[in-house]
Amino acid sequence: MSESRDGALLKFADALAESLEIGTCTTENDVRNAFVGALIGSGITQSHIQREVPHPSLPQSYGWIDLLIDDYPAGSRSAIEFKYDRGIPSGYNQPRTQKAGALFADVVRLLHWPKEDARLIVYVADVEMRDYLTNSPSILARVFQEATGRSVHLDGTSFKGLPATFTRRVTPWPRATRLTTLLHRKIRGDFDTHFVWVFGVS
Repeated sequence: MSESRDGALLKFADALAESLEIGTCTTENDVRNAFVGALIGSGITQSHIQREVPHPSLPQSYGWIDLLIDDYPAGSRSAIEFKYDRGIPSGYNQPRTQKAGALFADVVRLLHWPKEDARLIVYVADVEMRDYLTNSPSILARVFQEATGRSVHLDGTSFKGLPATFTRRVTPWPRATRLTTLLHRKIRGDFDTHFVWVFGVS
């Protein structure tokens, strides 16, 4: 996927912005559909795209991968996870620490995926979650404030001091890794403002 990755990510951001602006993107599956549409628009055929793929080294109760791009380019694969966090209808605050833990649990899942494959996290959030993540007095702020093309090192000590509602989702941390920001965009819609990040997991 690497040769067409940047073009696909830009197409995805544009498609996501359009969907959010008209209110047709309301679920994580809608985000994934926008991503798949961008892949197809970048020349990756449907035959290379698989949804909900069993993880090769984790139990099925934990190990499904949201999207797999198989044999594109020839002989390579890309495993991709999606998260979409938005406000709840009641207007109460979201369980922000718990949601952040769920996001990084997806990173853990990808760290157990074969190292030779590309691994991506696609994350869409509203203002409340963006503010929580970027203002956190922890490694989370570094991750979500990093410029496109820059990386943050993560290991088993990175999340020290975060609440148990976060750390129990990421313990044990499998190994040292780097999260590289491949895309970060603010999207202003008629209904709400959103932010999208795409991270590479190495």
